[in-house]
This record gives sequence, C-alpha cells and structure tokens, in this order.
Amino acid sequence: MDRRIETALRGRKFKRYIERTYDDLRERFGLRQIEIELLLYLALEPRATASEISRVLELNKGQVSQSFDRLCKEGYLNAETDPADRRFNIYTLTEKSTGVVCAAEKIKQSVSEKIFGGIDADELATAERVAIRILENIDRLMEDGGNTKEKHGGNDQ
Repeated sequence: MDRRIETALRGRKFKRYIERTYDDLRERFGLRQIEIELLLYLALEPRATASEISRVLELNKGQVSQSFDRLCKEGYLNAETDPADRRFNIYTLTEKSTGVVCAAEKIKQSVSEKIFGGIDADELATAERVAIRILENIDRLMEDGGNTKEKHGGNDQ
C-alpha cells in the first residue's frame, strides 16, 4: 500500500488539523475536544445515550460518560433517565450549549470548505464510495477477530 494512502487512512494529520482549528473555541469555553464533539453530535442527534454515541463515534465509553458528567455539571447538558431502559440516561443540550455548538458548526463548515477545496463533486463522491468500502472491509476484518497473520501467512520472525 502506498504510504500516503496509509497515512491518510490513519487520519492522524486530519485529527491534528481539526484539533488545532478548535484551539480558540476550547480555550474560550474551557472545554476539551471530546466535549465539543459530543455537543456537536447531540445537536444532530438529540436525546442520544452515551452508549450510542460511544459506538457511533468510536470513543471509549468511560471517556464519554466522564465528559457527559462534566458537561452536565457545567450546565451544557441535561440528563434524564431513559423511560424505556432505566439503566441509561438521555442527554439533551441546554441553552448554555448554543454558543459552543454554533461556533463549532461554523468551524466545521470552514474546515470542510478548506480541505475539500479544489475537489469537484464527482471526485468527492468517488472518494466517499472508496472510503466507505475500505471501512466496510476493516469492519469485516475486525468482526473476524482482526487476526490477519494466519490468513496471510505472516509471522513475527
């Protein structure tokens, strides 16, 4: 595999860039990156549970729960027991979160315009299809236990 493609798939450079674009916002509101991501998710998917969010965003459940606790204490979220399953809380945005979410959405839009600049709709659609297929392949491999040594004859010697 081409090193540039492998690097892109890892997403580290993209993640670092995203985090850097949110520096001022994190500082202004005293929030961590994960907390901003959670608020953005809840803006799109109101009344989500911590389990659902950790699964969809592929985040550690403990980190999500701790972040939700902090966001509730700081007044950015409300938590209520899920009437369908009392073991879970449903989290909703408060009025206080509006400023953070609006600013974060503007940053997200600006980042999208910059990183997809010069890429036409057809190229973007192709890249999306390829990325989806790669992720599906990875998911399938992970479901198979992720053990590729035996399947490819590799060893650590």
